[in-house]
Amino acid sequence: PLHNPTNVPITLEMGKPFCTAVFFKNQSPATKPCGKESGRLDILLKNWERRFRQVNKRRRGRMFLTVFIPSAIIALSVFIALVYLPDKLASPAIVAAGVGVAGILQQILLPRR
Repeated sequence: PLHNPTNVPITLEMGKPFCTAVFFKNQSPATKPCGKESGRLDILLKNWERRFRQVNKRRRGRMFLTVFIPSAIIALSVFIALVYLPDKLASPAIVAAGVGVAGILQQILLPRR
């Protein structure tokens, strides 16, 4: 149901979109103080703080993936080379393979923007 509070007739076509706007005029002042300063800087600062925390959390996660995972893979390859492969010729190859896998995994986990 539509209500037209004006004296001007309005014709609407069936199935056509339309938009309404309602304007209110405040004719009397507020009866009690709001307690907030005008402009609501507190809301702006709260939103900035929340966004800052989100960005920092995301950065810490990226830093963990960037530093810890490749380092752990390289350390694991060194451990395998030293403990399980006492052959001196195979050890550098295992470590090199670990470095390569760490680099590839880093590219998979952290795609470029």
